[in-house]
Amino acid sequence: MDNTRKIFIKSLINSLKIEVENNPFEYQTVVDEVEHIQEQDFMRFYSECRAENTFGDGMKAIINTAKKFKPDILAGTAEKAKNMYDKFYAQQSAMLDYSQTHRDQVPNDREWFNKIDYSKLKNKDGSKTYTKQELYLLKELGGGEFLLNLRFTLNSSHIITKIKKIIDEVLKTKSIESKRVSKMLADKVA
Repeated sequence: MDNTRKIFIKSLINSLKIEVENNPFEYQTVVDEVEHIQEQDFMRFYSECRAENTFGDGMKAIINTAKKFKPDILAGTAEKAKNMYDKFYAQQSAMLDYSQTHRDQVPNDREWFNKIDYSKLKNKDGSKTYTKQELYLLKELGGGEFLLNLRFTLNSSHIITKIKKIIDEVLKTKSIESKRVSKMLADKVA
């Protein structure tokens, strides 16, 4: 923890009269609640904590104010899901065009779509077609079978919603895991 953050936490504890001398858990709670606060927001956070009407309960003021400052880890997932749908649809169209013009090499679309190792596909410039996250999404959606059946979709919104749910689940899991790992590391260092 950097020095500025330590001063910030100490100022909060002192000004809100939170007793940490006899209760180290109170100090750790304050540290956990303000860990996501950016340095440029320290003054605004401090002011809002002081203005919070919690009848002298400093810890409650910090917890309530911290909720207002928490970043939305799910921000933009709808846009990401739409972009992924567009990419999958474009890839499926290109693959179907190829299979139609190369019938001698690809006699069965379903087998071909299911046998392809999507992690090895490359763009014309040599870069990989899919990132690890996109490969994970494709696998969760059904892989080649999903891509092949994408052309029969009448309503793309339910697929975009499905993609968004997968992205949301991954982000929530990563957030929970990173907090758990951080907590474990802090416990081992202490």
